[in-house]
Amino acid sequence: MRKFVLDANCFIAASRSDENAALLEIFVQRAAPRLYLSTVVAAELRAGMTRIRDLRKFEEAVLKPYYKRGRVINPSAAAWEANRLKYPYANPAGRPVASIPCA
Repeated sequence: MRKFVLDANCFIAASRSDENAALLEIFVQRAAPRLYLSTVVAAELRAGMTRIRDLRKFEEAVLKPYYKRGRVINPSAAAWEANRLKYPYANPAGRPVASIPCA
């Protein structure tokens, strides 16, 4: 059975538009048995929270249901490495990721 993991953009779009929220809800209801949340997506969404009220709402409405059902996944180190090798220019400047200064 195919599994689904939504990108952070799906949640962001749903938070900005009632139409997108309704579309996401329809998809979530249909895909629920096969739907998982990536810890990377959860971290991206948490990082975008600017108010504690929004963070609490996000944790209750989004994170809690996935954790409760054991549907939170972590990419392995091998998956990260495979992604790096497949997409070596995964940044807007077009420079190899390894050459981007970290400071």
